[in-house]
Amino acid sequence: MAELLPLHTDPSTRVCGDHGDGLLLVHGGGSDPVADFGPVLDGLAARYRVAATHFPGSGPAPRATRPLELDDLVDLQVSAADRAGLDTFSVAAFSMGCPVAVRLAVHHPRRIRSAHWS
Repeated sequence: MAELLPLHTDPSTRVCGDHGDGLLLVHGGGSDPVADFGPVLDGLAARYRVAATHFPGSGPAPRATRPLELDDLVDLQVSAADRAGLDTFSVAAFSMGCPVAVRLAVHHPRRIRSAHWS
């Protein structure tokens, strides 16, 4: 069974799989990557290098110290992709992660191979 494990260089970024292209998972509000993508994680990890991070205040991530803007969450995702070594990647988003993924694709079109949201 695939498991999103913390990167040794940055425990806030989780990765699994080492096959194929990069895939960034963006979870919904009040949730986390495993809750939203756990049932399909084995299949994804068999095909992609998967990376994910927690929004501030979800899972092990500390709460934000100031009000968050959408671009703050986009920057968080880009940083996670960078730390996971994903230069270009597909992005899959769920619920509140969808507007983050849309903004990510708009602001970083050269990095996004494809975008999928639900």
